[in-house]
Amino acid sequence: MIYTIESHGFSPWPSPDNYFSRCKLLSEYGDVLSGRRKASILVVDDNPQNAEVLSELLSSCGYHIVTVQDAAAAEIEIRRDPPDLILLDVIMPGKTGYELCRELKDDPLTRLIPIVMITGLSAREDRLKGIESGADDFLSKPINPEELFARVSSLLN
Repeated sequence: MIYTIESHGFSPWPSPDNYFSRCKLLSEYGDVLSGRRKASILVVDDNPQNAEVLSELLSSCGYHIVTVQDAAAAEIEIRRDPPDLILLDVIMPGKTGYELCRELKDDPLTRLIPIVMITGLSAREDRLKGIESGADDFLSKPINPEELFARVSSLLN
């Protein structure tokens, strides 16, 4: 293991610095070293394969992941155990991601939970609709793992 210097001192990250190596170390040692609980992320996606990929990527970084397939299940889970961050698909059967996002941002109990909208839509109007619904950030499909890790980390810190 090579120690690299970061702005706050020495850090036992492997070199070269990459997200996969950081995530492996964090998942193995993060809780012990920091004494903090794992951040929880709720993944809301009606496509089980998409939800599984996101879950595997993020759990490799030491996050606690819960997945649900629609807005109704997400609402139940959020009330039961509010997550630290929500990854929300835009297009789902029933209530859309836009609608759920707006409801969560209008509710004083959930408005501070960061929401990242995940979309295959690329039109400017779709992103504007997401911003208007209160989304904190966006990810485009197909998901780039490094972009996912960077956005999640930024919103949780």
